[in-house]
Amino acid sequence: MPFPVVFAPRAAQRGVSGLIMRIPFLASMLLLLHIAAHAADADQLLADAIRDGDTAGITKAIQQGARANSDGANTKPGLPPLIYAILTNRTDTVVALLKAGADPNLVQRNHHPIFDAANANTQILRLMLEAGANPNIQTALGYTPLHRAAGCRPQAYASLAKQGGYSGEPPDCEQSVRLLITAKADIHAKDRGGKTPLMIAVFWNSVTAAKLLLEAGAAVETKDPEGHTPLILALNNYATEQYQLRNKQPYSNGVSLPTIELLLQYHANPNVRQEGNFDDYHDATRTPYSTGYTPLTLAARHGWLPVSKLLLKHNTDTAMPRSDGLSPVQLAQKHGHKEIVNLIQSYQNTKPANQSFQGDAPKAARP
Repeated sequence: MPFPVVFAPRAAQRGVSGLIMRIPFLASMLLLLHIAAHAADADQLLADAIRDGDTAGITKAIQQGARANSDGANTKPGLPPLIYAILTNRTDTVVALLKAGADPNLVQRNHHPIFDAANANTQILRLMLEAGANPNIQTALGYTPLHRAAGCRPQAYASLAKQGGYSGEPPDCEQSVRLLITAKADIHAKDRGGKTPLMIAVFWNSVTAAKLLLEAGAAVETKDPEGHTPLILALNNYATEQYQLRNKQPYSNGVSLPTIELLLQYHANPNVRQEGNFDDYHDATRTPYSTGYTPLTLAARHGWLPVSKLLLKHNTDTAMPRSDGLSPVQLAQKHGHKEIVNLIQSYQNTKPANQSFQGDAPKAARP
């Protein structure tokens, strides 16, 4: 018996026809969703392998469709694979990802691989540079890998490791800076605050890094927007260090005197004056406060005998006053630092030619 012929309304015919036409599109969408879900699963497998330091697992995840250059947003750590590997501080996982095609210059989710590598063990930094990572990338705040390496301090990593904040081999601070300098990292680069890598090294009292930068030609007289040279920054560090030691407070920036000595050895101007006019109130209430001071007037005002000796050793001008006109001897007398008075006067007696201040006529000295 033949099937009955059913005459459907035209609207229904159009609906069926439209559905049939949309089937390829729907199938494509379902296929894409399946592929995306598969990729997400593979990306998570990759993240898990990185977490576990499983290089074979990394290779397997890549073979299953994991993306070496994904942004990591759909994984549990939420980090790009290469960044995650660098932060876990495992050299072998970084090697595996680079072999799998991870881009050493791919900036994702505000992470720069080589910037993070400057904080990892030095072998990882070496691998990134050998893979073609740009040593002069800058973060949103203007920091370069050399800025980060310049502030490297072994004692800081040891402290972090004890607190569980750092795992794996710490960087070899000296070698990390050497690697970046050899790779033509810009030793004069300034961050958004106007600080050079040398200034960062000085701030953290990273004497080894500072010496390497100076040997490479870092400018010792560069000023930040506030008029601080590296020497002024070192003196401000010393002021903070002495204040906190005096008040039995912890000081985490290291010892400042070797940094001051290093800068003077590399011909930092011992007579540089901090820009601006001296202010009594700020001088009494702020630490550090160096506006209007020369290095020797600052040392004389606070009674810093070791600093005064270093400055005199490097032929500082004993007559050059603070911006209000008070000389180093007058400041030492005013604040009761007899040792400083005797030291400067003895120096003046043996080297009278050094008393040669030729700057602007000073303001009337205060009684």
